[in-house]
Amino acid sequence: MKKILIPSLLLFATSLSFGQGVGINNSGANPANSAMLDVVATDKGILVPRVALTATNAAGPITAPATSLLVYNTVSAGAGATAVTPGFYYWDGAAWQRFDVGNNTGDWKILGNANTTSGTNFLGTTNGQALDFRTNNIIRFRVANGNQVHAMSNGTAALPFYTWGADTDIGMYRRTTNELNFATAGTEALRITPTQRLQGVNGNNGTPTFSFINDPNTGMYSAVADQLNWSTGGAERLRLTNTQLATTFLGATGAPAYSFTGDLNTGMWSSTADHLNFSTNSQERLELGTTAAVFNEGGLDYDFRFESDNNTNVMRIDAGNDVVRFGSNTGALSANGLTLTSWDGFNLLTVDYVADFDNGATTGTTIGIGSIEYLADFSSEIILGNASFSPSANLTYDLGSPFTNFWDDVFADDYWIFSDTTLKKDITPIHYGLKEILKINPITYLLKEDPFQEQKIGLSAQELQNLITESVKTYEYRPIDEDPKNGFEKIEIPFLAVNYTSLVPVLIQALKEEDAKVVSLEKRIEELEKIILTIKK
Repeated sequence: MKKILIPSLLLFATSLSFGQGVGINNSGANPANSAMLDVVATDKGILVPRVALTATNAAGPITAPATSLLVYNTVSAGAGATAVTPGFYYWDGAAWQRFDVGNNTGDWKILGNANTTSGTNFLGTTNGQALDFRTNNIIRFRVANGNQVHAMSNGTAALPFYTWGADTDIGMYRRTTNELNFATAGTEALRITPTQRLQGVNGNNGTPTFSFINDPNTGMYSAVADQLNWSTGGAERLRLTNTQLATTFLGATGAPAYSFTGDLNTGMWSSTADHLNFSTNSQERLELGTTAAVFNEGGLDYDFRFESDNNTNVMRIDAGNDVVRFGSNTGALSANGLTLTSWDGFNLLTVDYVADFDNGATTGTTIGIGSIEYLADFSSEIILGNASFSPSANLTYDLGSPFTNFWDDVFADDYWIFSDTTLKKDITPIHYGLKEILKINPITYLLKEDPFQEQKIGLSAQELQNLITESVKTYEYRPIDEDPKNGFEKIEIPFLAVNYTSLVPVLIQALKEEDAKVVSLEKRIEELEKIILTIKK
């Protein structure tokens, strides 16, 4: 194996090829005229410096790199747009630029890209600008920065803007400002405007505007202005004008005007003017008049009751108690009329039953919710079955309130707090640590309002507030009204609350600081032991 002393070789080559460049080879050939450095080998390559970059916008570990300086980065470091990965980089005068070769996905290729990752690789912009798509150098549509896709042409009924390659005269277009149009076979079929909303052609009883593929003479249409009509078999059956919904006859107990195909003697009809009647099996069950709603008994009994095979009170309207009962007519309506108060004596509300669910026993009453979920009564306790308990809006509502009454104990397996980095912003290292922890004074105490007077351990919120502010709750956001869309108001809570979980990061930081001190002391001890050993020798 030949060993070449590069500095001497370069001086020698330069002296022989002055004005031509430097050639490094085993054949003694002159360098190419166009090359300053001509390296020739069949079984070796050029090994450029290997460094560990930290980010594309950081020069280090190289000091003041020259423009076009080439290195090979050996590590993955940094985050986001300035992250670096192993590969070749050159300095462009302001930042490190990576060479994209082979299967690297820095550019999109006209024949497609491999090795892409959904959610990581994308086609688009990162600088707040829209993404335009062109044909024949004309913008055809644009993906705007405001979560919209813009069509750059209106289109026509004959050539809709959004259409299909195999059927170019059907699709969606815009006839004029603030109007959305749909065409089939090159003719407008449907129109959406800001004032008339959804519009179609008028149609007629034989060819309704909105009908069915297999039954085109059945559907909805408009015979004249301000009128909506329904037809079946090409004949009008129902008419809706700007004042009325009309049918052609009143009907009767055995032949209701509005009934069912398989049960023609059950349905709705009108016995006389200003009366609406309901019948089943040709028997009148309900009559709504101008002064009363009568169920079965001619108005003498104001209670209304549903029966099942095994329960005579599946549902009952209890007029005397102004409540709807489910399951039983003997529920106690416990605490009805009682005024509930908060911990500070404030009147919260008065119990006013509008419904009572009771199976007639002290436990077991169950209310189904959805397919498998249910609520069940269990001796002064409510059981939630086959379901989790979740709020309707994210980070909006609380479980309990500092303004009403507090829960005593919460029993659970685990308590998890979302801490995914992708959910966070403005992330900075914690500035609390051992200094603050050493100032905290743990205490034991009794809660004044605790009916069981159990001794507890914890911290003083007032003391902790001065040390670790974020761990103490001093205010609460409450909806201005029952609709959170109307905003929230910030209200100071009457008592300070401590988030003990938030102290865990502070304890971790304190342990790290303490560990650093231990490591330093261990190092110092080791040095002293060496000194002592030296003295002994």
